[in-house]
Amino acid sequence: MQGEFCGQFIQKNNLNLKNPECFVFTVVIDGRMVSFSEFINVNSVLGTTVVPIEEQDLDLCAKYNLESLLERAKDNYSSVNKKEGIVIRPWQIVLSKILYYAPLSIKIINNKYLIL
Repeated sequence: MQGEFCGQFIQKNNLNLKNPECFVFTVVIDGRMVSFSEFINVNSVLGTTVVPIEEQDLDLCAKYNLESLLERAKDNYSSVNKKEGIVIRPWQIVLSKILYYAPLSIKIINNKYLIL
């Protein structure tokens, strides 16, 4: 499992957490990153907390273009602090030739977060 440890005194604590928490964002079994449904199932069985999932849709490409994704990445957390950005992953693992056949994952950075 891969995740991010968040809380007071860790980076900027953009989520305004009072207690430390770990948010899982990847599950690898036998060297293979699992699909979204397996990811949810494993975390459910283990009782671990996954990163906040904003949207689940089978056809994000038809729904968004680059400009709208950049705009969406500018949103704030519920704590009103700026988001670092958003991550988009396919429901089923897609291996990327550009990433030397690693699983595809796209992060859209909030440019306003970078200038804080």
